[in-house]
Amino acid sequence: MRQIADNFVDMICQMNDRINQLETKVKLLESQTKIEKRYTIQDAALYLGIAKGTLYNLINQDKITHYKTGKQIFFLINDLDNYIQTRKFKSENDVRKPITLKQVFGT
Repeated sequence: MRQIADNFVDMICQMNDRINQLETKVKLLESQTKIEKRYTIQDAALYLGIAKGTLYNLINQDKITHYKTGKQIFFLINDLDNYIQTRKFKSENDVRKPITLKQVFGT
């Protein structure tokens, strides 16, 4: 009876080790394979802070990256962020103003 119990404990330890190995492999695969969430028209419009109609206009004008599967249109977050970056305007602090000779020499 003692030997059966010892064998059972050994089997459980081996199974536990195997589970730990598999968990490690799954974590590695997850870190290597980033699956991006797909944003619907409604989600993307909300994320961008624009109306759905405006988003449809951007799609029709090819001004925003989008994807289609059948009739369904979707977006990836990186593409939405890239669109936002293209809409960036420089502030006065970002733009260097030319210096005049009068400012340099005071004449």
